[in-house]
Amino acid sequence: MTKWLAPVVGAAALAVAVAVGAVVWTHQSAGGSCDRALLSAALADGIRAADQQAKSQFEPARPVNCTEDDLTSVLLEVTRNWHTMPGGILMREASHTDTAP
Repeated sequence: MTKWLAPVVGAAALAVAVAVGAVVWTHQSAGGSCDRALLSAALADGIRAADQQAKSQFEPARPVNCTEDDLTSVLLEVTRNWHTMPGGILMREASHTDTAP
C-alpha cells in the first residue's frame, strides 16, 4: 500500500496545481481586448473637457480591458498635444516660446 501512496499523492498534487493554474490563466485572459474606438471616444471627450477647464493634466476614464499601452497607442491617433505619464495620467505638451536670439 505504501508503495502506491507516493505516486497517488504526487498525481493528486499535480492535478491540483494544473487546475489552479488553469483557473488563474482563464481569469487573466478572460477580459478580452480593448475596444479602441470606445477608448478613442473617451480620450477625445476627456481632452475636450480638460481644454475647457484649462487643465494641464487629467486621468481619463479607460474602458474595461484597456491598458496603459493601449492608452498610449490610441492617444497618438487622437492628438499630438498630449502625452501619457506613468499611471495612465495624460499631460498636455508644454508650449515653449523660442527665446533664442
